[in-house]
Amino acid sequence: MMVFSLIDKLIRNIVSRVLMNAKFGVSMLLIVVALQSTSETIFVGGVMEESQTWTSDNTYIVYQDLIISGGVILSIKEGVVVKIDNALGIIVTNGSIKVEGTKTDSVNFVPNHSSPGQIWKWSGLIIRNANTENKSSINYAKLIDAETAIKIENSWEVVVENSSIFNCQNIGVNIINSSSCLVLNCTIENNYDGIEMLAGYLESTSNNVIYECIVRNQNHNIYIFREEGGG
Repeated sequence: MMVFSLIDKLIRNIVSRVLMNAKFGVSMLLIVVALQSTSETIFVGGVMEESQTWTSDNTYIVYQDLIISGGVILSIKEGVVVKIDNALGIIVTNGSIKVEGTKTDSVNFVPNHSSPGQIWKWSGLIIRNANTENKSSINYAKLIDAETAIKIENSWEVVVENSSIFNCQNIGVNIINSSSCLVLNCTIENNYDGIEMLAGYLESTSNNVIYECIVRNQNHNIYIFREEGGG
């Protein structure tokens, strides 16, 4: 609140100067507009207990693991930039995440680097226990420089479409003990592995569809693994 009170005071001072000296009016009014349109930085982390909608009016910084719990929906609208601190991520457990970018204005998930030379990764987006009642979907998103960008665990019908995943340390999309998920029209490039599907012991990973994707990575592009006893 202190920041905004100082900005308001500065705006009032500028407006007074504009009124006193009309020849500077255009340039000074441009400064006023710029100050008024400055977006807010919002720090998020811990357990999200109520549903939220994030909009491009703000920049969101994940300063500790953000956990989306049961019955809670996080909707992220087009143009939002989400910056995540070192080795942290967004964990959806029995809740829902709906990333709703557009063709012309995607949602961006990036590490919160403070200088150009930093190379550390953020952890990634983890979706657990999604089903027909608490669906999760990612549409028109860019996920860059994660450890594993998207990990889907014990889930059903998660959709990842029209999205780009680059420069991940481990895997672009990791589907574990999950079924009927869709990866559609995505570009998954320059990660160590592109897409990995795993069925653990006495677990099942089936009916997942990868369609019309560009997958070019350092090790495996698509890797399917079944542990003994898995299906």
